[in-house]
Amino acid sequence: DLGAAQGYNLVTFGDFNNGSTDIEGKSAIGGKVYCPSGFTFGDSKKMNSTEYALVWGGTKSSDFVAGNNHSDCKALIKSGLTIGNTFGSGIDYWTDEQDFKKKSGFNFSDLESELIQTSKEIAAVESTGTATVNGKEITFKGTASDYNFFSIEASVLNSADGVFFDTPSTSTDIVNVIGTNVK
Repeated sequence: DLGAAQGYNLVTFGDFNNGSTDIEGKSAIGGKVYCPSGFTFGDSKKMNSTEYALVWGGTKSSDFVAGNNHSDCKALIKSGLTIGNTFGSGIDYWTDEQDFKKKSGFNFSDLESELIQTSKEIAAVESTGTATVNGKEITFKGTASDYNFFSIEASVLNSADGVFFDTPSTSTDIVNVIGTNVK
């Protein structure tokens, strides 16, 4: 059980740095966002219009750097911030930690503790799929319709420019990253 992280394509408690690869599902980002080449959060064809494509825990507008970003979905950010993006379904604002938790369904600190414990449990599970590196792209391939488990070294993931999943649309795909320096 991934708790509040279930259904998110990306959950990061630190900073998120990306070239130009889109995330077509939900993202929860606790730190800075740096996507200078353009980026799309969410895809309205794959998401409910009431879901947040981006839940951002950042507290300064200057910590969100994104060129030509666009989303036809919705975002949740701290009240008073501007992020210069277009979110076609609007932006909701949080005012304090209690309001953030009410609107997002979690707080980053508790979620991080829960997922670290879950990660330790998952680390004991054998991978059910494969990770293939082709140049600077990684493809995770799995056939299970419920859960696909993958493991990869942080150094391999850090050198990737693109990450792709070849799994059934009904599956939850879990990548356990081995190492402490994940970029």
